[in-house]
Amino acid sequence: MTRIEAGYSIIVDGPACIRLLSGALRVLGVEYRGRGKIIVREGRSIPLEFLEDSEIEVVSASNPPFERVKGEVFPREWIETIEDIARLDRIDALVLGGVDVGKSTFTLMLANYILNMGVKPVAVIDGDLGQTDIGPPGALSYVMLDKPTVDLFNLKFEEAVFIGSLTPYNSIDEVVRSLVYLKSKASSSSRATVTNTDGWFTTEAIPYKARIIEELKPRVVVVIDGDIDLGLIEDKAKIIGSAIIKLPPPKCIRGKSRSDRKSRRELCYRKYFIDSAVRKIPISWIRFLNLPIGLGAILQADRLKEISKILGFDCIYGEHTGSILYVIARIDSDKPIETEYSGVRCIVIPYKLIEGLLVGIYDHTEVFRGLGMVRSIFLDGDRGIVELITPYRGSISCLKAGFVRLDENFREIAKLKYSIPTR
Repeated sequence: MTRIEAGYSIIVDGPACIRLLSGALRVLGVEYRGRGKIIVREGRSIPLEFLEDSEIEVVSASNPPFERVKGEVFPREWIETIEDIARLDRIDALVLGGVDVGKSTFTLMLANYILNMGVKPVAVIDGDLGQTDIGPPGALSYVMLDKPTVDLFNLKFEEAVFIGSLTPYNSIDEVVRSLVYLKSKASSSSRATVTNTDGWFTTEAIPYKARIIEELKPRVVVVIDGDIDLGLIEDKAKIIGSAIIKLPPPKCIRGKSRSDRKSRRELCYRKYFIDSAVRKIPISWIRFLNLPIGLGAILQADRLKEISKILGFDCIYGEHTGSILYVIARIDSDKPIETEYSGVRCIVIPYKLIEGLLVGIYDHTEVFRGLGMVRSIFLDGDRGIVELITPYRGSISCLKAGFVRLDENFREIAKLKYSIPTR
């Protein structure tokens, strides 16, 4: 048991469990009095502000289990800005900033404060593909809050759009369109909307963030630690009538290494693959996006054997689509190989690029239903089969291929940096 005096704060790194035995504390705008329990998941750190002399018990994987801080852990400007936004008649905020500046923390604190003011539900839109708080990695999503929370991770998203990439760099148009779509859905049934964004906030990224402002048209744009030229962002905000508020980052935010970020994503993968099963689905029943599969005539076993002999590859599946022959083969290559077979252009896709491929699952209404991981694609008699690991049990209309591969324990083993030619 540890005693913490009023006016002090502690910063706890996860995984950890804090039990409040007596007193009062506040976590990201959520107050606990008397008794309570706070769970800090792996890869996350949170500050606890003590409102009264309190007794706590901390179980943590870290040593020491927490860092003690005298006084407030958040800049006074943060609290004032949150209070000002919460007083607006139409609450619609967009949060921008680089990596490790506290965007997710500010987003959640603002949402909790709005809820404490009696305004609900509050829609929180997660626009960070690589470090998601709500949906799975590679997806944009939103959640509706009707009560304060210290972590969005365990909440179920209302709707999500699977992009497939962990960065917006090569998917800007799709990301912006998806954010507009999610905001239109979220704002139709909420009294307040807070949109968080990714940490790509370099000079190169400013046009992308300015475009988000132009398309989402937020009432307020909060920029945390914007130590770059914001001229274009300020111009766009002025045109649509958005106020810009610049804030410093808090001292309590921990920096995360590449390894930390990867570990956080893998925790998310494991969450979304709980209770998974293997499903074998005829390729003719579904549609693929980002993969040239299911578009042409399936090559039968004798033809595959002939192609394997001539090309010198072990071909396990193939299709003839228009003027291109696509075959999946066991070859030692990290990218597709273009060759020729009997005068026909042939794209050879290494089997290892298919095995473990992360995919987004969509139903017949084109609603994202969850994640899948391709275990195999093969020929069964005269039918093509995709073997899929997924917790989703419903009907599948479409599989959208992502740019990440996972192993059997849902750890990232590769990020694909190219697309397979389709013409």
